[in-house]
Amino acid sequence: MLAWKQGLPPTWTRALHEDAVTEAFAALHLTEDPRVPADDDSPAIEVLEYLDERVEMHGLSTKLRDAVVNEYARAQWRWEPALENGTLAKHPRLAQLALTAAIRSNDAQLLAKLEAAGLSFNGPLQGSARPVQVAVLKGSFAAAAFLAPRTKPVPPRLFGESHVPPSVECVRAMKALRWWQTSTS
Repeated sequence: MLAWKQGLPPTWTRALHEDAVTEAFAALHLTEDPRVPADDDSPAIEVLEYLDERVEMHGLSTKLRDAVVNEYARAQWRWEPALENGTLAKHPRLAQLALTAAIRSNDAQLLAKLEAAGLSFNGPLQGSARPVQVAVLKGSFAAAAFLAPRTKPVPPRLFGESHVPPSVECVRAMKALRWWQTSTS
């Protein structure tokens, strides 16, 4: 259509279309594997459902659908290789994805690896919320317990922000926070 609107010869149409599709996929930066959506709010679900509908109702070949999904999956940003090769701290977006994954999985051991890789836990992670705040809001109290003593200054009312009932990890995090605040004052 673009070629037709611009008055270009019909032979250019296919080349322009292929270039546009390649460029569109290259511009994608997914934060999770679209073939295995992390939750019901994942934008990948809409794409997968759309493609499945095209197969079931409109005759799209499963081979083509699978090729599109695999190309779509290539757009996923992977932070694990950067952690393994020691370059994660040089890539802020990958570092943010790694920190989000550690908090989502409530993984204090992964947080320790991220700290050893040179990541800071004091900057914003979601909006203006810092990692410790995100951990508390998500009920990831083992992660919050790890992050609290490493967050300067600790946000006021930190543990009053969660709607999740307190757990053993929450109590430990609060004790760690109180110890840290009294030891640094």
